[in-house]
Amino acid sequence: MSNEHDLERAVADKMRAISPPDKNDDFFYQDLEGDFVEFFEERDAYYAEYVDRRLTVYRSRNTHNVIGAKLSQVSELLENAPGIRLEVRDDAVSLEVLFKASCWTAETKIEDATHVLYKRVNEIASRMHRRAKLCVA
Repeated sequence: MSNEHDLERAVADKMRAISPPDKNDDFFYQDLEGDFVEFFEERDAYYAEYVDRRLTVYRSRNTHNVIGAKLSQVSELLENAPGIRLEVRDDAVSLEVLFKASCWTAETKIEDATHVLYKRVNEIASRMHRRAKLCVA
């Protein structure tokens, strides 16, 4: 990722935190170049909490509840969890499957607190019914 791209993302994140979009619908963003997906179930001012190399959760500044997440290194999941290809339909896979695959392919033992966060994010992803486009060979 270029420094220019990093700066653009940082500015966009700041703007969302300062002035969140309409609170009535969820938000989903996919960056194929940056190799991540990001979503918010609620549109509210938030702060980021790094969980591990793949997962960052977003918490509401008001309630501190998890309201969204960013999953990085999405293309790596296809390499490390080839069974995920069974879930690909029209070159896309559900967010729920991506988060489960990320948890299943973790390189280190997932601690209880981290497991709880993955579970919460997976519940949100399941309710959103969104699909991420993938480059499938």
